[in-house]
Amino acid sequence: MASPNQSQTVENETKNRTLHEARVARARPVVEAFIQKVKETFALAGTEERPAVEESSSTKPNEEMEPDELKLGDLKIK
Repeated sequence: MASPNQSQTVENETKNRTLHEARVARARPVVEAFIQKVKETFALAGTEERPAVEESSSTKPNEEMEPDELKLGDLKIK
């Protein structure tokens, strides 16, 4: 025969599983709507014309930088 503690544990686990399933059921439509919105956003993002990205000083090779600029990997500002 199961002890009272084992019986209580099984009862608690069943209750927790039921509560979890109810939370999942309530959250599912919200999550699915979010996923759909993300998919739509990414689908639209592929159709937009993107502006050209200008090269910044941090993306230029070090030899092209002016002497008074901070060089990558350098901790000193010249």
